[in-house]
Amino acid sequence: DLMKNEEDPRIKEIYKKIDSSQDSYERIELCSQINILDPKNFLVDTVKAAEYSNLNENEKAEESFKTAIKKSDRNHYFPSYHYGLFLCSQKTRRVDGVKELFHAEKLFTTVISKLKSLSDEELTEKKSTQIIRNIKHMNKLSYALGCYLFSMGVVKGGLAYLERTFSIDPDSNFDKRPLNDARKAIKMCIDGIQECNFELTKDENNVGVLFSKSNFLKKLEEYHEA
Repeated sequence: DLMKNEEDPRIKEIYKKIDSSQDSYERIELCSQINILDPKNFLVDTVKAAEYSNLNENEKAEESFKTAIKKSDRNHYFPSYHYGLFLCSQKTRRVDGVKELFHAEKLFTTVISKLKSLSDEELTEKKSTQIIRNIKHMNKLSYALGCYLFSMGVVKGGLAYLERTFSIDPDSNFDKRPLNDARKAIKMCIDGIQECNFELTKDENNVGVLFSKSNFLKKLEEYHEA
């Protein structure tokens, strides 16, 4: 996509080298060359950050991601999406990662809405391809959010994103185990609440049962009742 939209032949040539290279260090060096030719190019900073992440050089990856986000004025989903995935891959930073993915989702939605609002005359083949591509990217984002929310114990929210993923593309290659696990967890929470309610009819002050019920409600995002 970057190659197709690039007008500078020098940068286009470097993109080709990045695309054909399998060496992360070489790709980082090539990205740095583009940084010199086009200092405002935040997409290439994101690519560089991803390569640092592949090398487990997380501090450099973080720096490149933040540079990309700053250059984009937080108005493009690409840096936020990949930075969110980077943060989520570190268990201790998963909450911040999910927040970043939510921001990317908001930007994705705006882009897709603008493309879909085009008139028939404006809807060229290129724009139609963009819509399809963005929907596929959005689906990947929904799947990531579903898996990470579920892993954090937000069962209902995780299930909603996972169900959205498979309703958009039922034949996708995504692993369906998280979807099935989330559905089982929802059923377990509902059954658990029913059992707790039955026990509370015998003793409404049973602390252990009240505590169990609150945990089931929390997973279903019934925070007030929890």
